[in-house]
Formats: sequence, C-alpha cells, structure tokens
Amino acid sequence: MNFIYSKRNLVILLIIVGVILRFSYYNDGIWSDEWIAYFFSNPNVELSENYYQFSLHEGAPTFNLFINYFWHTIFGYNYQTTELLSIFSGIFFIILSLYFNSIN
Repeated sequence: MNFIYSKRNLVILLIIVGVILRFSYYNDGIWSDEWIAYFFSNPNVELSENYYQFSLHEGAPTFNLFINYFWHTIFGYNYQTTELLSIFSGIFFIILSLYFNSIN
C-alpha cells in the first residue's frame, strides 16, 4: 500500500511540475509551423477560405485548423490564445491518459 501511495504522489508531483513548465513558456512566441496554423485560423476570414488556403499551402491535417478556428472565434485571435489551447489540451490529455491507465 505504501508503494502505491508513493507512486501516486510521484505522479501528482510530475503533473504539477509539467503544468508549471508549460506555463513558464507561455507568451514566448510560437514555432513556424504553429504560425501557419495560427495564420490560417483567422476567424475574420470565412472558414471555407481558410480551409482552401490551408489545404493549398500546408500538408498538415485540417483537424487542427478547425479546432484553432473555433478556439479563436470564442477566445480571440492572437497567438497567446493559440498557446493556451496547446497548454490546456496537453494538460487535459495527460490527465485523460492517467485516468485510462488507472482503469485496469
């Protein structure tokens, strides 16, 4: 029982450290591939036009375009909100994977 308790504490500590590290790099700029996704997810341009231009110039899956487009429509169009989407989705999927790992 003590091993499980200490393992749980280690996982919680790693999650806390991971969240702190993710937020420590907030607002430090985004990478070039993220700029492309950011540029083509402008909610001031029709989604169909963004999709067409994204498909024409970018080889990445378009799922990211749709997520970013709707995210920017709700929370505003600036690169900081793009970073927040990345941070929150990363934290969410870490917690989700820990949940599914604990089911077995």
